[in-house]
Amino acid sequence: MSGRSSALDVFAHILQLLEPANAKELFTSCPDDVPLLHFLAKNGLLEWCRLVLERIRGIGEEFNITTVILSADSLKLTPLHYALIYHHSRVVEFFSETLVKTRGDYATSDCQALLGSYLSLAVKFGKSDVVARISHITNPDVKSIYGITALHPGRGVDVAEHPRGWTPLFEAAVNGWAGAVQYLIKHGANTAVTDYGGWTAEELATYRGHLAIAELVKGAGSIEHTQSIADTSRPAKKAMIYRAGAEPGDTIVNLNLGPMQIERNSPPVQLKHFSQDHIGAKESLFNLNISAAGQTHRVRLPILDDRTNVPLIFVFPQGADLQVSFKIFRDDPEQGLTFSKSFIAAADAGASFVEFDVQVTRDLTPVIYHDFSLSESGTDIPIHDLTVDQYKYASSVQTSHRIPDTDKKEDSCVPLFAKARPRSLSQSCGVDPGVSQIRDRLKHTVDFREKGMKSNIRGDVIQQPLATLKDLFDEVPKTVGFNIEIKYPRFHETVGAGVAPVALELNLCVDTILEQVHLYGGDRPIVFSSFTPEVCILLSLKQRAYPVMFITNAGKLPMIDVEKRAANMHVAVKFAKLWNLAGIVFASEPLLLCPRLINYVKSFGLVCASYGPRNSLPDDVVVQALAGLDVLILDRVGLVAKTLKKLT
Repeated sequence: MSGRSSALDVFAHILQLLEPANAKELFTSCPDDVPLLHFLAKNGLLEWCRLVLERIRGIGEEFNITTVILSADSLKLTPLHYALIYHHSRVVEFFSETLVKTRGDYATSDCQALLGSYLSLAVKFGKSDVVARISHITNPDVKSIYGITALHPGRGVDVAEHPRGWTPLFEAAVNGWAGAVQYLIKHGANTAVTDYGGWTAEELATYRGHLAIAELVKGAGSIEHTQSIADTSRPAKKAMIYRAGAEPGDTIVNLNLGPMQIERNSPPVQLKHFSQDHIGAKESLFNLNISAAGQTHRVRLPILDDRTNVPLIFVFPQGADLQVSFKIFRDDPEQGLTFSKSFIAAADAGASFVEFDVQVTRDLTPVIYHDFSLSESGTDIPIHDLTVDQYKYASSVQTSHRIPDTDKKEDSCVPLFAKARPRSLSQSCGVDPGVSQIRDRLKHTVDFREKGMKSNIRGDVIQQPLATLKDLFDEVPKTVGFNIEIKYPRFHETVGAGVAPVALELNLCVDTILEQVHLYGGDRPIVFSSFTPEVCILLSLKQRAYPVMFITNAGKLPMIDVEKRAANMHVAVKFAKLWNLAGIVFASEPLLLCPRLINYVKSFGLVCASYGPRNSLPDDVVVQALAGLDVLILDRVGLVAKTLKKLT
């Protein structure tokens, strides 16, 4: 007899020894508010559930099966609910068939309300077989304990469910169901209605990264807002800072389960070689243990919830071996671009900060460069494969240049309602005769093939001699703030840039930049930012002197960024709060689509900034400014500064 069979036999024997009164107490209540059958159903232990119901049949009529299966715990959930929520299909089928066969008394309002909520849940999960069975013993029109019915969508396109006040249009918009949204709008769904929190379907779709759906809803009718969505009632919570408990010299390992890039899924681990026995459904009996540094995290398999912002954190003492072990096991039921002069010009035009991209060369020198490859030589060479001398030589082989008007300066940060300064620098010269030669040299590079241009060629766009980070600290006045965007190639970016998916070790890259900032930063206002989540995490952990901003496309179309933590505003806000970041820099499109989201983001204590070409359009700047945006990152500093001055 196997160990598992023995455990099941012992459990059956204990059940038979129980007196009826003790059995009733065990099956319907527990000091921890987790009755026995609820626990078994939640864990998918089918045969154990069978034994419990067999024992109930032997107790007598005063204690029937219906009473136990429909008994609710402190969360108003029955064993039926738990089996369905945790996807234990065999247990769901067993309970459903048992209820139908027993033909018990389901007429009481409490039983009908519980069955109503269960039926609604089955409809939401698309369990048509469960719906077919349960419909025989309850009326689909009966309201559940949450005030909704299983036929919620069919009783009118604008019927709101109780907990959040969402109509079917909200549900479809939040989940990105374009077809359902179009169908509901076609059949008269009210696009102007708000939920109990003051949100519209358009705003929720934008916040969850479904901008195309938000445009559908927006085009169906105008909305007059009467309620703020900023959650001012939320109690202030102390931010979770993962540096707590770590000493200088310790190593912090941040481990994410699953890929953090959208549509980059690895093949699932096959567990078919584990035999299935009669204890329960095999998918309910596996666990994953991740152990390191004397800590162990247990994760139930399969992983059904969103773990995008649920990393596992391990702190290794200095000198310890960095080893992380993974163990999958069966769970026994008995177990528990622009440089110094243009920066000065941008500051003179009204910018408080200038934004630039920093990468690290092979010989560990931080340099100022936007693209991942320095292709002026005619090949796609990553910055991290060059020495600083090679990097500067690429600049020296270019010929004379021109610097356009300061209204066209790139990547400057303008605090809203700041006073504009008079423009002090504007230079120009004739067309560069060497540009055609450079174009010919670049015609086989990735940038030139895809765009027909290279953004670092002089004569086409703003460009001065290639510079290092130290050059900027030396040449730009200390009154000009720096927004240092750290560029670190992610997998999908290396593919797009045509370079190999390798780079300098991430800690080395960040430490090299931080060392120069600490050496030369002085009293200069400095902000760090990055599109790469891991860079933001390290910046937050390794220093406290300068704020860190997470940059995200937030669902902007087309979706070229496949990073899950940048997929929409919802996950970006969670990520920023999880790692104690100062704020988020969004693409301006979502904020212009739903301006009220600006104050909602700020209600979390985050700075809200935006970037993108629309930030150089005065009308779009005004919309964001009036909505409360903190920072604009833009090109045309002079024009925007004049626009903002008119608002003050």
